[in-house]
Amino acid sequence: MDLQGGLDLSRRQLNNFEKPYKWQTSELVAYAQEARNIICREVKCLIDSDTTYTDSPCLIETEVGVLDYVLSPLVIDILADGVILVVSSTDRRILDKTTRAAAFRTYSGWRNVANMKPTKFMTDYQAGYLTFNAPLDGVYNIELSIVRYPLEDLSASDLDAHLEIPVAYHDALFRWGVGYQACLKPGENTYDPEKSQRYEDKFRKEVARFKAAFNRSNAGNEEAGFHEGCM
Repeated sequence: MDLQGGLDLSRRQLNNFEKPYKWQTSELVAYAQEARNIICREVKCLIDSDTTYTDSPCLIETEVGVLDYVLSPLVIDILADGVILVVSSTDRRILDKTTRAAAFRTYSGWRNVANMKPTKFMTDYQAGYLTFNAPLDGVYNIELSIVRYPLEDLSASDLDAHLEIPVAYHDALFRWGVGYQACLKPGENTYDPEKSQRYEDKFRKEVARFKAAFNRSNAGNEEAGFHEGCM
C-alpha cells in the first residue's frame, strides 16, 4: 500500500477515521517513519548492493593515504563478504572483516603503515565509519552489500509515496507501530498508555518473528569496536 492507505489503516485502528481528527497527518507520518525505521533496523529487510544510482550508499571512492571512510547514514549493516575493493574491471577483491582489537593484536602500529591495498576492514556503526587495515595506495571504488534504511523519508506532502519495505510488514507498521506511538500523545482523547502498551507488544512480537528468521540465516556477523580516528 502507499502512505495514504497506511494512514487510513492507522486511523481505523485508532477509531478516528472521521473528522475531526485527533492526530494530524504529519504526526501519523512521523510515527510511521519511526516504526518503519525500527522494522528496517530489527528485521533487516532492505538489502542493497546497487552502485549505479545517484548517491548510492553502496559505493565509496577511496583517497590515497586514507583508511577511515564515512558510511552513509542509511547503512544499518554490511553483509558477509560485502566489501569489495575494485582495483580494475578484472581485479575485484573481497575483503575480510576484522576488529580493531584484532588489528592491534597483529601490529600495534597498523594505522601508520605504508600505503597499500587493504585486505581487511572493520566497522563502527555507532560512529558511522568503515576502516581498512591500511591507508590506501590509490583511488579505488569500494562496493558494499548492505542492509539499509529506505532511501527517502516519509512526508505528509507525498501521501502517494512507495514505502519501499515489503508489503508483509505494512500491517504491523501502520496498525501497531503507528498505533502505540499515537496512544502516547498527551491529551484527554489521545493518551492511553495501556492501549499503547498492548499495541507495542503486538508490534514488537511481529518484528521479533521476522528478526529471528534473519538472525538464523546470518549468525556470526560481528561488529567491530568503537572507531578511533577520523578522516
